Amino acid sequence: MVALLAIYNWQGADDYAKNMTLCVHPACRRQGYASVLLDSMVAEMRQLGMHLFKAETRVSNLAMQALFEKLGYECTLRVERMMENPVEDGYKYELRP
Repeated sequence: MVALLAIYNWQGADDYAKNMTLCVHPACRRQGYASVLLDSMVAEMRQLGMHLFKAETRVSNLAMQALFEKLGYECTLRVERMMENPVEDGYKYELRP
């Protein structure tokens, strides 16, 4: 497997799609796979009427933060001790294309 994106579609409840997991095999990073997956998810969910997309990442994951910001996501909140294994602060992101 080269890359994986898992989302949860909250359509009808809160009307947003959330990126639950995004990973790219270390040998395949920095080749655009994560961007393609996120862009494809947004396009597909927009066809279903979704207009709000959420995601989270660790404060130490600078690559993910840079990618979210490159794709137009806005950092909306820093949450103390949000992540586990190891415990770490996290950022919450939103995209409203």
